[in-house]
Amino acid sequence: MSTLGERLKTLREGAKKDQKDVADLLEVDVGTVSRWERDKGYPHALHITKLARHFGVTTDHILLGEPVEEQVRSLEFHRFLGTASGRWAQEHGLVKMLLSIDYPIPPTVKTYQTIVTAWRVSQEQAEDEHDDTDPAKKP
Repeated sequence: MSTLGERLKTLREGAKKDQKDVADLLEVDVGTVSRWERDKGYPHALHITKLARHFGVTTDHILLGEPVEEQVRSLEFHRFLGTASGRWAQEHGLVKMLLSIDYPIPPTVKTYQTIVTAWRVSQEQAEDEHDDTDPAKKP
């Protein structure tokens, strides 16, 4: 597992930034950023929050090393739950099923909505077919 300093350096280099860019962003000295990346000191909580927002990751990734892919999945799923489709999925017990799927890439809100829509349509079609064969429902 990587250290906090290694994660900071990886994020910075991945964004094609140098230590001065990060220092300017956080209004600290370049030497301070260098110490953080060498695990000779640690950023203040406000700096960690600002770094997370700047690099598009969660503070958990910076502090704990939680994989970014899992964070994306978690964030997108929570955003999905706030949509009409997400609420419908919760009401109909689909949350466990959505979380159990092995997605080839991190799913987005749209991915979850598409799955729920397809499930809803298939359920409605099955109900319609059942109604067509039910003698009690025929005119």
